[in-house]
Amino acid sequence: MSTKLEIRIEASPAHIAAAAARYLAALTRQASPAHLFNVALSGGSTPKLLYDLLTSDPFRDEIPWHSIRFFFGDERWVPHTDPASNFKLANDYLFQPLNINRTLIYPMPTSGDPQDAATHYEATLRGAFNLQEGDVPTFDLVFQVGLSPQKDLGFFIGYNWTANYAGTINDQPGTHIDSFGILDASLTYKLRGWNVAAFGNNLTNEGAFTHTYAVGPTPQGGSLWKFANPRVPRTYGVKVTYRF
Repeated sequence: MSTKLEIRIEASPAHIAAAAARYLAALTRQASPAHLFNVALSGGSTPKLLYDLLTSDPFRDEIPWHSIRFFFGDERWVPHTDPASNFKLANDYLFQPLNINRTLIYPMPTSGDPQDAATHYEATLRGAFNLQEGDVPTFDLVFQVGLSPQKDLGFFIGYNWTANYAGTINDQPGTHIDSFGILDASLTYKLRGWNVAAFGNNLTNEGAFTHTYAVGPTPQGGSLWKFANPRVPRTYGVKVTYRF
């Protein structure tokens, strides 16, 4: 038994689907008309793009669907009517539109005990491929489609400069605010609905105050007392959010 593993890297999901459709068409053209062509489908939602292509021109009429048997490389433990089912996706967007004969479709069972279901599917494969003890099935084509998850990496750096200013209306002595600059930065990583941000504020640890107040000014220009809001010192942190 010889096995050929071919890894194809494409620019986008649409390119992956187009390449897979062309590859399936080419292999089925090369196959013997008397041979049942065995395909193991990939799971997840990614194959929908491929199914949409296969059920449209030119692949719909170009591929000998009556001589292809469909198996599944994996399945989710949900009923076949569940929207998350790999079989349901293939059935809705591939089998039914092409009117595939049900005898050519081999879904994984997803009811009862998982171990019993796995044993049952193993028996189904052995019967379909006429395997002896110790043999493994040989597929003509196994789709294993993987996508780089949608992600985004961003970096922000900001510098805010404030000139000196009077902290009180009549610029009481001791309430003047000297000029200052604040340096902030953050690094954000987005993965699907997740957002992870590492940030640093006031990285230069600028001191002094943000606002000053004078209470009870005296005739001599002084005040009974003064108070102020200190500036937030250098701070670091990580913020994690998820968008539903």
